[in-house]
Amino acid sequence: MSKKPNNQKPQLRRYRKPWTESEENKLRELFTLRLRKEEIAKKLSRSITGIYIRAMNLGLLKPRHKWTRDEELYIKKHYKKTSIKEIAAHLHRTAATVAAHAYQIGLRRHWSWTAENDDYLRGVYGVIPVKKISRKLQKTMSAIYKRANGLRITKPRVFRFWSPEDLHFLRENYLKMSLNGMAKHLNRTYWAIGQKTSRMGLIKSDLIKKKRKL
Repeated sequence: MSKKPNNQKPQLRRYRKPWTESEENKLRELFTLRLRKEEIAKKLSRSITGIYIRAMNLGLLKPRHKWTRDEELYIKKHYKKTSIKEIAAHLHRTAATVAAHAYQIGLRRHWSWTAENDDYLRGVYGVIPVKKISRKLQKTMSAIYKRANGLRITKPRVFRFWSPEDLHFLRENYLKMSLNGMAKHLNRTYWAIGQKTSRMGLIKSDLIKKKRKL
C-alpha cells in the first residue's frame, strides 16, 4: 500500500531563537551543497525568512537587485505598522528579502510584551473586541489570546436578569420559533434560552434531541 503524503507543516523548534555558532557553520555547509532554501529551513528547524536573514548577514546571499533609497524609506516608514507581505507586494519583492533587508538596516519588530501592554490587556480584554486590541498593540489576535491565557485574564461574565418582557416573549413564542431564533431575537445564547424555557416548563423538542446526541 502506498503511503499517504504527509501534509503537516514541520515544527520549527528553533523559530525566533538565537543562532548558535554550530548552526551558522551548518548553514554555511548546506549553502555549499546548493540545497533549496526550503530544505535548509527544514533541516535547521527554522523559517525560510529566518534562513534568508541569517544568510544575508553571513554574506552567503546577496540581493539580486540593489535597494533604492525610496524603497528603504518606504520600508522604514511602514515596517512597524504594515505586514511584511503587504510591503513586499508594494515593492514587487519577496517577503523573505524584505524581512532580510529590514533586519540588515536595523529594523526590528517588538514581539515582547511590556508592562504597559499587559496593563492595557487586563483593562480591555473581554470589554472590546480582540481585533481592536490587536490593532492597538500591533500584535496578532493569536498573540493576544495566548498572552491573556498566560496572564490568566478571563472575560468578565455579566449576569443578565430576565425581564418580564423576555419571559412573556418566551411563553408566546416557544412553540412558534426555534431556540436559535429566540436566542437571536433576545441577544442570548442557545443554551441560555434552553435552560430558561426548561425551568419555566417550556420544553423544546429540538433541545431534547440535542441533549440526547451529547
